[in-house]
Parts: sequence; structure tokens; C-alpha cells
Amino acid sequence: MGRDEMRQGTKRQSYAEVGERVTGILQAAEDSAEQILKEAKGQAEAIVREAERSADARRDAAANEADAMRAEAESTVAKLLAEAETHASMSRAAAEEMSATLDGRLRQMLESARDVTATLELALGTRREGDPYGETLIDALDPDRRY
Repeated sequence: MGRDEMRQGTKRQSYAEVGERVTGILQAAEDSAEQILKEAKGQAEAIVREAERSADARRDAAANEADAMRAEAESTVAKLLAEAETHASMSRAAAEEMSATLDGRLRQMLESARDVTATLELALGTRREGDPYGETLIDALDPDRRY
């Protein structure tokens, strides 16, 4: 074996070693890439889980707030309805009391008017004493009726 052959043998061995090193570097790079990809997927899954938890918490908070607002509105409506019913009841009672008072007063006025009419009719001789009035409140209040 000559020097040239030794050099060529050394070169071949050197190339083989370089090839093995390159193969090792490429394999290490591929392994690193797989590890990085695996870690990135894990991180992405964790981010997605956290986003879902956050969205669930926000949805629950919004639902709770909506429920609270609905309950407050229902409470306000119930309170307003109760106040309105109380006011209506008081107004109805006052109106009934006023109606009864007015009815009594009208009956007194009608009775007084009948007494005056009877006295005038007796004085004028158009009525005999002891005749019943024979009329109703509606008859007495009829504006087209003549005595």
C-alpha cells in the first residue's frame, strides 16, 4: 500500500466518519424536532383547556348575572303590582264610600224636594193630603217630567 492509497483510505474513512457524524446530527435534529413538536402540542392542549375553563367560567358568571337580574326584575314587578293593587283597592273603597255618601245626599235632597212639592201642591190645591208620592228616584230625577 502506497501513500496515495493510504491517503485515499484515510479520506474514505474520514468521509465515512463525516457521514456518520452528519447522520448522527440529522438524527439528533429529528429527535429534537419531534420533542419540540410534542412539547408544542402539549402546550397548545393546555392553552385550549385553559381557554375552555375560562369560557365556562365567563358563561357561568353571565348566566348567574342574568338570573340575578331576572330575579330582581321579578321582585320589582311583584312589588309594583302589590302597590298598584293596594292603591286600586284604596281608590275603589274611597269611590264606593263617596258613592254611598252622594247617594244618601241625593236621597235627602229628593225627599226635601218632594216635601216642598207636596207643600206647594197642597197650597195650590192640586194635591190631596195623604197621597203617596208614588214615584221612584229615577222618576223624580227625570228632567222631562212635569209635576
